Amino acid sequence: SAASDVYKRQDIYKSFPVGELVFVKMTGLYVGKYANLFQIGAAGTRTDGSPTTNRMDENTFDSHVERNGAPEPDKIQTFEFSIAQIQSMKSSVADQQKYQSQLVEIKDVSFVGGGSETWATQGSSGDNRYLQSATGQQLLVRNSGKSSFCVDKLPAGTGTVVGVLQWFSNDWQFVFRTNDAVSYTHLRAHETLMNLV
Repeated sequence: SAASDVYKRQDIYKSFPVGELVFVKMTGLYVGKYANLFQIGAAGTRTDGSPTTNRMDENTFDSHVERNGAPEPDKIQTFEFSIAQIQSMKSSVADQQKYQSQLVEIKDVSFVGGGSETWATQGSSGDNRYLQSATGQQLLVRNSGKSSFCVDKLPAGTGTVVGVLQWFSNDWQFVFRTNDAVSYTHLRAHETLMNLV
């Protein structure tokens, strides 16, 4: 299963490219939850005195996380779901734990506001956007206003998206790793097929 590493550095992708297998030495680290999303981090204390999981500093991260060989992106496991299937998993704690922070592919979806809205407001901590199926079911997409593509327009049309599925409080969120790999194929008169990976 996957968990989010709570860590300050924003350029971690440069040291750990897609497909990199990592080992995490858990001795001295803590597992906790933030809004029901499992996280690995350092020990911390809330303002009320209760324990929590804090961000790791760079030295702690470097001493606990190791790469294992060269990246092998072709070995990444991606789960394929429809929005309806994802929403049906809300009531299952086992599914929440199994699929949170996993890479997921969703076919035949479009962005609400595609072609007009931006990914996020620049500088914001994050904005909500939505993916929508042909039957109108929606999935929340969480985008950072600090991403390099936040001011770009959301793609228009219908297609396939790949991103990380997260559980936040009592709902699923879909997070894109990048929008760099956007290609438009199978053009039709009224829509464009998009592929985001």
